[in-house]
Amino acid sequence: MNIIDELTNSKKESKNKASNLDFILFSVNQTIKALEFGFTLNECRRNLNTALHQYWQNKTMHRHNTNHRHLIKKSKNAIIAENNFEKTEVEHAVPLKIIVDELLKLDPLTSKNIEKLLINLYRVCIVSKSEHEKLSAAKLRSKMPDDWNKKDPYARYKKVGIRCDER
Repeated sequence: MNIIDELTNSKKESKNKASNLDFILFSVNQTIKALEFGFTLNECRRNLNTALHQYWQNKTMHRHNTNHRHLIKKSKNAIIAENNFEKTEVEHAVPLKIIVDELLKLDPLTSKNIEKLLINLYRVCIVSKSEHEKLSAAKLRSKMPDDWNKKDPYARYKKVGIRCDER
């Protein structure tokens, strides 16, 4: 690939990232309007979860199907489980419910602030079934620890002894 192709691809990628953030911004604004109209928070979260999955995880992070599983961080136990042909689960280090709630609190609500929040908190990790059960037993399946500083996306995992390898 020559330098012109590389620059063109880089510009396209940058443009796509911006438009993906614009879709997410639109979705957050629509969620706020839907809440004001009277939709339940759970109904609104579901729609925003879909937007995040489609426009951040799929199109920005490029982690959208089983062909990309090898790109997702794995816990040590997940690696062992996969080697033994046991089931593993793709997990959000910070539950989507929490990410959605944090998006709804952003002030000012801008594409830049959305990007910053997602870069800091949106992590996907493959964990073993037993690790997933540990999160449930600690009542951390869909919430962060009470002492979470809103900075460490792996705080929930650390509480139950899960470590995701950096890739």
